[in-house]
Amino acid sequence: MSHPGHPWENSPIERWWNDFKLIWINKHPRPKTLAELEQLVKGAIEYFNTKRAYTSKNGLTAEQFRNQADRKSTRLNSSHKMESRMPSSA
Repeated sequence: MSHPGHPWENSPIERWWNDFKLIWINKHPRPKTLAELEQLVKGAIEYFNTKRAYTSKNGLTAEQFRNQADRKSTRLNSSHKMESRMPSSA
């Protein structure tokens, strides 16, 4: 990298770290071992991806939002493929 990074250049991970520290870490006991830390992080990933709804994602969890986007993308791609197969009327 040729210049120092800025938080706004990677806002999704900055948001995740903020939530992880302020919401998750503050509500759980401090891990005493590496195994406990790994479980704490895995629990946070599970929670923030599948259980916590976000107003910025229309009240959906990250997983629901991603699945919805994938379905829309699949529908758009399949309709585009169908249009490209149709003979032109020119």
